[in-house]
Parts: sequence; structure tokens; C-alpha cells
Amino acid sequence: MTQNKFLIVIAAMLMITITSCNGNVGSPEYMQAKARILNHVKFSGEIVWLKASGNHDYGIIGIKVSSASINEFYDSIKGAIFPYRLRGEYAEFYGYVPFKAKIGNKIILDSDKRMMDIYDNDTLIIRTDVEVSFEERNMKFVRKNSKFKE
Repeated sequence: MTQNKFLIVIAAMLMITITSCNGNVGSPEYMQAKARILNHVKFSGEIVWLKASGNHDYGIIGIKVSSASINEFYDSIKGAIFPYRLRGEYAEFYGYVPFKAKIGNKIILDSDKRMMDIYDNDTLIIRTDVEVSFEERNMKFVRKNSKFKE
């Protein structure tokens, strides 16, 4: 019987941890941020630098833009970091930086699909989600390491 109580306590602790980690999912702020990503922004280009934060491979990918649906895009959300920023021939993606991604790889970001594809030559090597981050660690990392300073 003691073993069953122990398993119940562990399961309860696990549920609490999962719930607290995903606290923003489904919140009005999360839903609003998710809707704002659907903004018809598309751009493609070449990775010129990348840096992972160490927080579950979150990081920044710097991109030399070769084509874009608009010339400039910046959006801010209180308490969150928007997943990309674009100005002229330079853009940054803030999100999952896959270990397979390398300088020189090509990217195509489509906000309406909430996806970014990374290609090595013409071969798709990874497709990653384009999502807003509410994690304070990620916001601090972007503020410290972004090439955009304002």
C-alpha cells in the first residue's frame, strides 16, 4: 500500500509541474499572441549566424533576407517575445534552433503556417514551429543577443 501512495504522490507532483510549465497555453494572452502570428509575413534567406541559449535549444537565427512579403516587421507583446523581426535585408528568428542548422543553410518562414523550413542545399533538413515565447529566460536572451538594438 505504501508503494501505491508513493506513486500517487509522484503522479500528482508531475501533473502540477506540467500544469505550471504550460500555464500560458490557453490563456487569453497566449491565444491573442497566437492569432497575431497569422499576419501574412513571409521571408526567405540564408542563415548568417545562430546562437542557442541552452534553454531547450531556444535561440536566435540571424538571416540575410533574399525575398520578403514586406520590408519591415516588428511586433511586441507585453510579457512575451515575438518569434521574428525583419528590417530590410536582415531578419532574426527567435525560437527553436535545431542542432542541424548551420551557417549557409536556407530558410523559408511563413507566418500564416506558423512554420519555418530550413534547407541544406535543396534538401529540407528541419521544419520548426513559429511560436511566441512567454519564458523570461528567452526574453532576456533575445534582448542581450539580438543584433536589433532599440
